[in-house]
Amino acid sequence: MTTELDDERDADPAQLPEAVHEVRERSEQIRQALASLPVHYRAVVELRHYQELSYEEIAAELKSH
Repeated sequence: MTTELDDERDADPAQLPEAVHEVRERSEQIRQALASLPVHYRAVVELRHYQELSYEEIAAELKSH
């Protein structure tokens, strides 16, 4: 299970080109760091931060797998 970051959400077109580049670079670093995590750790991060589940919901989700 992987969740891609939304590049359109990351980059605000009103920002300066340098800032947009920094945001994209940071997003890529985050993607790489997440990809390097063991699956069970990555799942927790993705469920919490990208699907915005509560810790109780995450516990229930992980118990069902």
